[in-house]
Amino acid sequence: VHLLIIFPHYQNQAIGQSVMQQLTAMGQEEQRSAITLSSFAANHAAIRFYQRLGYRITEQEADFVSMALRLDER
Repeated sequence: VHLLIIFPHYQNQAIGQSVMQQLTAMGQEEQRSAITLSSFAANHAAIRFYQRLGYRITEQEADFVSMALRLDER
């Protein structure tokens, strides 16, 4: 997935969480070690969302934050 956008009208309906759960399940089925993603550093709501799902910040720049979810530790 290159870009995930949940438009404001559809937010808070568990759509993003469902998509991320599906991606996690796919990664586990394929025996991947991690899922990585990037977010705009200013998108604090998205960063908190990913952190609630278990993602951790792995790199931070002025404009972007890289995050990862370790699948081999689950």
